[in-house]
Parts: sequence; structure tokens; C-alpha cells
Amino acid sequence: MPEDRYIRFCTDAAPTPRWGLRRGDTVEELSSAPWIAGSTRTERAVPFAGLRLLAPAQPTKILALGYNYKDLFADPAARTSSREPH
Repeated sequence: MPEDRYIRFCTDAAPTPRWGLRRGDTVEELSSAPWIAGSTRTERAVPFAGLRLLAPAQPTKILALGYNYKDLFADPAARTSSREPH
């Protein structure tokens, strides 16, 4: 039997991401992310088969860097020409 694992999942019927504790072929739903104080198991359990697994993270911010555009900003002429429609 596989080890117990925390997972983040959703289903087609309930697309909102949820956290759970996988125990074999069953997932016990958690009230919140496992690292949040006060997270408890709910009374709901779902079969593991048919779940869509999600990344085990809850991003609050998305950061993007434009390092590959440094040459574009260094040349003002390139900046103007890049905005022209193709």
C-alpha cells in the first residue's frame, strides 16, 4: 500500500481545487492546506481514481522577468519598431 500523501486535487464535478490526504485508494478531504494551522480532515472522502491532481502549491503572486528583453530596452529604435504591426 502506498504511503499517506497530501495532495491537491479537483474533479470534473467540483472544479474548485481542494486539499486531501491520500490513504491508499481513498482521499480524505482537508479543510485547508495542510500547513495552515487548524487544518483538519473533513467528513468527506473521495476515491483517488478519477481525480485530477494539481500542483501542490497555492500561488498568491506570479512574477515574470523580462531579462531576455534587455537588448530591446537598450536600443530606443528597436523599441519603436517592435510596436509596429507585422
